[in-house]
Amino acid sequence: MTKKLGIFDVNNLVSGGARRLTIKKALTTVVSQMRAAKMAERTISDYQRHAQSYVSATELTYLDEVDVASIYVWLASMNVSNNTLLIRLKCFKAFLGRCFDNGWIERKFWRTVTVKTEQVVKQGAAEENVAQLLSVMDTATFIGLRDAVALLTMYRAGLRVGSLVSVKESDIDTASNTITLQGAQLKNRKGLILPLPLELVEMIEVLIERNEAIRAHYGEENAFLFINRNGTRISSELRHNTIQRRLRTYSQKHNIDNINPHALRRGFAKQLLERGADLALISKALGHSNLAVTTQYLHFESQEIVDKLRGYL
Repeated sequence: MTKKLGIFDVNNLVSGGARRLTIKKALTTVVSQMRAAKMAERTISDYQRHAQSYVSATELTYLDEVDVASIYVWLASMNVSNNTLLIRLKCFKAFLGRCFDNGWIERKFWRTVTVKTEQVVKQGAAEENVAQLLSVMDTATFIGLRDAVALLTMYRAGLRVGSLVSVKESDIDTASNTITLQGAQLKNRKGLILPLPLELVEMIEVLIERNEAIRAHYGEENAFLFINRNGTRISSELRHNTIQRRLRTYSQKHNIDNINPHALRRGFAKQLLERGADLALISKALGHSNLAVTTQYLHFESQEIVDKLRGYL
């Protein structure tokens, strides 16, 4: 019985006159696979942008032409910091890894490609800075209340801003004071239930009432907890994200340091650690895929290390 060849079988044939697989075709298939796995659109967009950037810089067409030298040519074509180069390289390597998993590449030659970077310490948001920002938000207005709830939800529950804007009003359980997130709302695609402080839940209840009035006024129908002033959904893309822009405006206008979604998330992690939570629990709360990522969030100053170690001696 003759076996019918699928798309991957056809693409794997590189001899006997078979068609070579282009980088463009490989990217199209990888993107389709990622969308089928319900991966975040931002991640998919990064794969597309950096793979297309590689093709443009190297003028290569076929996947079997990709090699270490051409990757370095691509990296050299970009006038950006080494830290940015590293981020883009990691994304392109991830694309090549998916090509390897599909059987289109025989070995992981890209592992030897490196970019030297300086370790940049990113501090978490401090309690006093969060309190200072809350003090300048006018919660009597819809926008002020929405921004305050968003700020506290990121700081008290550690949500990424992309997850935050996907939260629906039904995800909040006011009886148990918890927020339930489905796998599709999280980067690691694993569902999570997190506790919320009572005062935050009370603010959320008021926000939900305001949301209903806003949506009714503008004739909008959605169930999201965080909406724009005209009742529409807030974009999950960082460059178009209302919450991220509002936080930047507040921090610049009132000269408040280290207020942004990522700093708030790091601040949440540091709070847990200081209150006795172990690393594994913090990692679960953050929705991290491994402990190594979590340790990057928990940077210690030298004196902090001394003080904590002294307690064990």
